Amino acid sequence: KANALTLQMWEEIFDVFSYLSEQEHVRAVVFKGSGKHFSSGIDIMNVTENLFTPIATSEKETGRKGLMILKLVKLGQEWFSSLENCRFPVIAAIHGA
Repeated sequence: KANALTLQMWEEIFDVFSYLSEQEHVRAVVFKGSGKHFSSGIDIMNVTENLFTPIATSEKETGRKGLMILKLVKLGQEWFSSLENCRFPVIAAIHGA
């Protein structure tokens, strides 16, 4: 899927950055996609199937569903922030059309 970002990939990226931030020998990180494209962005189907569909189809009241979505948004922000708050440079080796 042209390196589309799935939930599993974001979890793994967060885990890697958590690990790398504790390593004294790391000076920089270079992201590189494999194949024809660097990344096509977020895998919307994966996110919908794994996050929003379970919430939408749950029998919980609307207010509780909203709190579940808020929790997921905060988790997503934590994943993005792990890149932004990294103590060393993060370089994206972007390629493709």
